[in-house]
Amino acid sequence: MLKRLYQLIRKEFLQVRRDRLMLPMILIVPIVQLVMFGYAATTDVKDIKMVVLDRDQSDLSRRLTREFTNAGLFVITSRADDEGQIRRALDSGSAQIALRLPHGLKSDVWAGRPAAVQIIVDGSNSNTAGIALGYANQILGRESSRLVAAKLARLSSGSGLPQVDTSIRVWYNPETKSVNYMVPGLIAIILMISAMSNTSQAIVRERDQGTLEQLIVTPVRRAELILGKIVPYAVIGLIQISVIFLVGLVWFKVPFRGSVWLLYASAIVFLFAALGQGLFVSTVSRTRQQAIMATMMFIMPAMMLSGFAFPIENMPAPMYYLSYLVPMRYFLVILRGIFLKGAGLTILWPQMALLTVYGVAIFFLSVSRFHKKLGD
Repeated sequence: MLKRLYQLIRKEFLQVRRDRLMLPMILIVPIVQLVMFGYAATTDVKDIKMVVLDRDQSDLSRRLTREFTNAGLFVITSRADDEGQIRRALDSGSAQIALRLPHGLKSDVWAGRPAAVQIIVDGSNSNTAGIALGYANQILGRESSRLVAAKLARLSSGSGLPQVDTSIRVWYNPETKSVNYMVPGLIAIILMISAMSNTSQAIVRERDQGTLEQLIVTPVRRAELILGKIVPYAVIGLIQISVIFLVGLVWFKVPFRGSVWLLYASAIVFLFAALGQGLFVSTVSRTRQQAIMATMMFIMPAMMLSGFAFPIENMPAPMYYLSYLVPMRYFLVILRGIFLKGAGLTILWPQMALLTVYGVAIFFLSVSRFHKKLGD
């Protein structure tokens, strides 16, 4: 049995080596995907373009404007003389947010009268608009508190005032860089795409070439045939995760605080599930084109429902419960826990257990269907 299995695995590796496009797809494509997604799939918002309409022209209005630029988040691209220029700046995209400081701002503040500073945000990009508005509210809130404290200090003849000092610490990702969150997720995405595509294409290719039936009539058992097909691509998947892992650490400087052994153990379990899905795709596909379309039908919902792009907690109830059927959901929790939190098996064992159960279930379902398909 071991000799036959070895020959099947050797045959598959020879086919991979003879395919001139396979080697670049195995090594180069994952790196290109990681670099592209690592830079493009980011939620970081910086250098927000801002237009300022300062009708007050006081030291207070100028200090408020400086607070925005000193924060390092906003860049003043223009200064408006009227509301029409604000509208044109937002319409043309030369500004994403507008700061409108009314006439009499300083006198109203020190006289105790309401003083309205208006923030206008381009809401066509809801993500950028929400983040920009949050930053603006923080800056104005901080400046408002400072003015209140200064006025109270003046009224109380400079005596000390009770204050509450806030100490803010960000754990696991102190710089709040989205790339630290995205790169571990990209490992799961690239690994799933590669494992499913290679497995489904390998078996469909044998069927297209007419060699699958020849293999069936040989003394090779069906279980050996399946193992001979998937083991090489499991090895390729482990090579890919090593390459992506090194690129993420060296190029993107993503912190890694967990166990390498746990990372590879969870990757093997996830590969088991992904290869099982690829095997299932091969049983419902007769041609390579069908295999590609069927693979996309697995991958796209997995990306949407796994929590890679959108928080699972914000999904409608039907989509939330449907996400439990997506193995990448559990693998993403494991990856981000290992990379950013240094979590061990004592913390991640529920996800590991669910991923294992799913992997075993989909794999044996695919194998049984594959046996039935061959028997038709």
